[in-house]
Amino acid sequence: RKTSIKGKFIIITALVLIIAVIFDSQMRPLIKSVAKSQAQTFSTNVINQVVLDELSRLDIDYSDIVDIQKDNDGKILAVSTDMKKVNSLKSTVTMSIQDKIATMDKQEVKIPLGTLSGTELLNGQGHKISVRVSMSGGVVTDFKSEFVAAGINQTKHRLYLDVVTDALALIPGYPVDTTVSTSFLI
Repeated sequence: RKTSIKGKFIIITALVLIIAVIFDSQMRPLIKSVAKSQAQTFSTNVINQVVLDELSRLDIDYSDIVDIQKDNDGKILAVSTDMKKVNSLKSTVTMSIQDKIATMDKQEVKIPLGTLSGTELLNGQGHKISVRVSMSGGVVTDFKSEFVAAGINQTKHRLYLDVVTDALALIPGYPVDTTVSTSFLI
């Protein structure tokens, strides 16, 4: 009689483990997808907010960074960039974004059970499961300069601040990395 109870216990334990493995294999791609989306949204929001705040705080615009030299007739002779201001802005934005990411608390993501089922009909429906996402990542900023034709014998100069973040969403057992890049016209 003890062997039959022991046998039933082993069978039940094995079934629970099999169900857990199947459940995990079904859930993992969905949780990774939601975490990646959350990391991209979070990174984009942080980048946008920091760049806008720093440009506003430093009161920097195109004319502060780029000097257009003209001759007596008003023809453009040269376009030069104040590299000290460019490097200062680049460094300030990079450090501010990294600081903002480092000081953020874990983000709570709520995933409806219907979404986890993988069925279109149930997508977004049902009780929500909370998953906590911790963010970390690196930031690279750079300036890009381009000249664009603007009509007959006319050229426009544009200066962009490019920001690229490698974001890592850390969910227990589900690390997900993604890259977010955005450009700002100065």
